[in-house]
Amino acid sequence: MSIIQARIDRVNKLKNTIKNHCMCLHFTETKSYYLVQYPEGFFPDGVRAEFGTNKTIALKRILDAMEKHWKDSFKTG
Repeated sequence: MSIIQARIDRVNKLKNTIKNHCMCLHFTETKSYYLVQYPEGFFPDGVRAEFGTNKTIALKRILDAMEKHWKDSFKTG
């Protein structure tokens, strides 16, 4: 497998992980950023990351933020 194909596969795997996450209501990809909208009732109501030239880093940041927001939703007080 070429380096390029490996990077494409990594990006696609991260996208699928995000799309299948319980916090993902809607996933949007534009020319410059990714946007995930959360289900109603969560704060914040989503997360956005600009990717510039590195989509993998942007997707990892989104996934990390989604996990943090999910865990934070269980905290009380």
